[in-house]
Amino acid sequence: MAHSRRKFEHAKENSPSRSRQALDLFAKLYRVEKRAREEKMPFEERHRLREQQSIPVMEELKRWLEDQRGQVLPKSPIGIAVAYTLKIWDRLERTMTDGKFEIDNNEIENKIRKLALGRRNYLFCGSHEGAERNAMMYSFFACCREAGVNPTRWMTDVLNRIPDHHANKLEELLPHNWKENILG
Repeated sequence: MAHSRRKFEHAKENSPSRSRQALDLFAKLYRVEKRAREEKMPFEERHRLREQQSIPVMEELKRWLEDQRGQVLPKSPIGIAVAYTLKIWDRLERTMTDGKFEIDNNEIENKIRKLALGRRNYLFCGSHEGAERNAMMYSFFACCREAGVNPTRWMTDVLNRIPDHHANKLEELLPHNWKENILG
């Protein structure tokens, strides 16, 4: 959501009125999220709140975007913002389907910025697949840090448990859901 919102921020200079309309709708969505965060709503409650308050705003935003698409120059900043948002609409809408999903990934992006700055180092992972595995491990460790989990203990426990764990329950082993296996 934040990437779409930023595109409208960039378009303000060339198309202030249209940009303001979109930004006002984004602001409504973020106010709902702020309320859920401040009230520390469980995922199910946040989902219900989104159904009641965010989905109507999303529907209004989609109608507005589709209406604007035919009225703006495609290569103008506002045209680019409209086209980009419509292009990723399915992903934006998906955040409303589950209270576990965050409205954007700004918080995570800020926390892993140091990793992103080291991208040049990833050229030496041996292969594209090696770099992907490396990035995946960094993501897991960042999630451990976010969840207050010791990454070494988490990794050791998960690697021991994963061969016997049900494939449809792998989400239980993610750092934010993990409970250390004290029996093993």
